[in-house]
Amino acid sequence: CSSGPNMKEGKWEIATEMGMKGVPVKMPAMLYTQCLTKKDFIPGTEQQTQNNCTMTEQKSDGDTVSWRMECKDGATETTSEGMITYSGVLFSGKIDITISGGPVAMNASNTITGKYLGPCD
Repeated sequence: CSSGPNMKEGKWEIATEMGMKGVPVKMPAMLYTQCLTKKDFIPGTEQQTQNNCTMTEQKSDGDTVSWRMECKDGATETTSEGMITYSGVLFSGKIDITISGGPVAMNASNTITGKYLGPCD
């Protein structure tokens, strides 16, 4: 029985920095806060629930968690595969995103970092 990743449950500040392949311009980081727990340790899932997204894979191996999510919006399909490693009150990792079926197919490789802020509201 695994006890899950070494992470502090509570409110986290999460920063996602987008890196579009073939686009040299650095986009500003997106900041948001989310309540993360040992049962819900994947950042960003709150926003995804509104966008017809399905978590198709989710696993944790020690302090590293990984997931795969698929979203459909009309003809556009978005697949994101993420992996982060927790170290108590911090985490870092990456999310690779593929968008297909829309006017332009795109690939993005995002870096994601998080830091523990305190208890959830």
